Amino acid sequence: MLSLILNEHKAALSNLNVMQQSAFYSIGFIAQVRQQLALKVEAYQGTSNVKFEMVQRIIEELETLKQQEALSDDIAEVCLVALQLMSNSQKQRFLGLLNRHEFSLLKNKLLEKSLTISGSANSDFLNWANVYGNSDTKAIIYKAIKRAVKQLPDMPEMQETVNAFEKAAMINSPLMSVYLLLLDPQRVNFVCNYVSQQFSREQAIVVLLQTGATKYVPMAVALLTEVRPAKNLVAGIKRCLGSQLDELVAFNTQIQVGNCKQAVVDFQRQFALSWPEQKIKFNDQTLVYGFAMNRPVSVASLQGVDFFSWQVITILNALKYDCRNSQAS
Repeated sequence: MLSLILNEHKAALSNLNVMQQSAFYSIGFIAQVRQQLALKVEAYQGTSNVKFEMVQRIIEELETLKQQEALSDDIAEVCLVALQLMSNSQKQRFLGLLNRHEFSLLKNKLLEKSLTISGSANSDFLNWANVYGNSDTKAIIYKAIKRAVKQLPDMPEMQETVNAFEKAAMINSPLMSVYLLLLDPQRVNFVCNYVSQQFSREQAIVVLLQTGATKYVPMAVALLTEVRPAKNLVAGIKRCLGSQLDELVAFNTQIQVGNCKQAVVDFQRQFALSWPEQKIKFNDQTLVYGFAMNRPVSVASLQGVDFFSWQVITILNALKYDCRNSQAS
């Protein structure tokens, strides 16, 4: 089954992986595309062959795919498609078998992709802590985030945590955004200053935008012509302002930035014209895809955010839930 999906739907799987890296595809759209792929697989395979009583056979096929060195992103995406064809009990059994040590990388990849599948198996996926405790460096990050929910860190601890993010190549990651959103303004400024002194300019700009502070957006726009690739910077701006960016810059201009130098200039020009009027509206807010984190985001609205931002909001909600439970106990 997994080999069939890989062989017959390679382009669709690749497209899904690309969408998850882009700030311009919503989580709802990605889920819809994955569901359509699952329906194609089911139609092609025939209903009688997609009962998945043979979960063990799927595991055996995974071992074969690993030996062939198929890309873990592709295998994880195939598993997400397959999970949509399973019953809840089969999902639980499949996920349980993935707990075996030899599948830890694949399970981590599944968790990082976050799970837009339906059913009770979602609760397993939202136990995101398992993903980030599987190495010494990531364990530092995980523990720092858990502590920051209850107590603001001191300066040396923040330096250690930021260094761990950099060592794990996670400066531009949902967890970095989560960590920054848990800090107060004074500590956010400390982290931003530390990163600007210790790491590259590109990393510093990424951190500024991941704070969600709209006050940094004009500076990021001003640097668009100096930073390559500019589309990464636009993605950071989009993940801060969300659909509200469309009121400042035409959507077509936003998506053309990666392919056209003129689009970068047009982006800066349109932003410069619109920002003075809109600045009062933003009022130095802290936003994730246009949503203020001090107010709940509805399930329907959450479907409109991109994959990266969806992870940020989901992890923050999980942390708040854990914190409430620990206080109650």
